[in-house]
Amino acid sequence: MMKPMVVDLSHHNKITDLQEVYDSGIRGIIHKATQGTYMVDTTYRNRMIWARENKLLWGAYHFATAEDVEAQVDFFLKNSYWDEKTLLALDYEENPNKGGTMSLAQAKQFMQLVRQKTGQRPVIYSGNLLKEQLKKADPFFSEHRLWLAQYGPKAKTPVGFKNYWLWQYTGDGIGPEPHTINGIPSKGIDLNVYDGSEEDLAFEWVDDLD
Repeated sequence: MMKPMVVDLSHHNKITDLQEVYDSGIRGIIHKATQGTYMVDTTYRNRMIWARENKLLWGAYHFATAEDVEAQVDFFLKNSYWDEKTLLALDYEENPNKGGTMSLAQAKQFMQLVRQKTGQRPVIYSGNLLKEQLKKADPFFSEHRLWLAQYGPKAKTPVGFKNYWLWQYTGDGIGPEPHTINGIPSKGIDLNVYDGSEEDLAFEWVDDLD
């Protein structure tokens, strides 16, 4: 049985009680903020305020597309209302819909620009796409924290990564138990484990280069 410490959410997930979420052992939420240059998650900002009122760490992720990278970064930073306490993450996965799939070179550019504009080294979230695109170890990606998506009992990281930082072990009801958390009635939510204490998680939450 896994012991999730972080949940990632979007407007698709209903939340009823964040105190129950906290009492279930969750200490951080990473929420979808934006997608490409055209979509803002309308639940994001109110949930950010709500989460912080309940002493939960807060993070924002951007769902990548093949659109202009600098425009995506600016769109993400504007609509994530980021500050020095906000974890920033790039959701790098296949996108068969509007905007297409971001290339590996674009992912690197996105992360470089986020670092330049915020002083924060963002997290990269990925599963099969990063494993397929990275043919050999890349020092740039390896120095960033990996948020691994792999729904199964064992984590296998892409080449160049010694370990994951977060492991999304389940989603859509696939993968080891548990698949649910009190306070979030959605079934098959995305849950993540962290190999450390809640104090460690809080200390590492934002990778500030300053």
